[in-house]
Amino acid sequence: MHRSFTFWSGLLLIAFTAWAWWDSASAISVAKLGPFYLTHASGGVAVGYSDTYPDIHHVTREKIACTVVTDPESGSIGFNHRPPEDPYAVVTAKPLFYSAPGQCSVFLPHWLLMIVFLALWSAMLLWRARRRKRRMTNLELPDEG
Repeated sequence: MHRSFTFWSGLLLIAFTAWAWWDSASAISVAKLGPFYLTHASGGVAVGYSDTYPDIHHVTREKIACTVVTDPESGSIGFNHRPPEDPYAVVTAKPLFYSAPGQCSVFLPHWLLMIVFLALWSAMLLWRARRRKRRMTNLELPDEG
């Protein structure tokens, strides 16, 4: 297992996704190419289309303030992301799918990406282990004699 390319590349991808999840709490990254955009913020990745400004191409990154908030009624703990220029802005939850005339986007939270990747990675490692075990049992040992 320690010499498996699948194992080490999967471990590297999990570490990268964990870092990206952590980084999305402190910065907003946007890449826009014509009407298509990719946004990384608020614990996930959004991919979308907007024909509002179809000829703009840019890549930006902004730091945002993030504080840990405790709800006094339920006792739940969460993150409150607020832009530095407006510390009292109301932050709403992001829908997974959004569509309007001339716009659409899909938001994929990092936790969902991790669960899907862990399931696929585990399946690949199990398949590899079974294949190796089958290969080892099919080898014929020479007769001693």
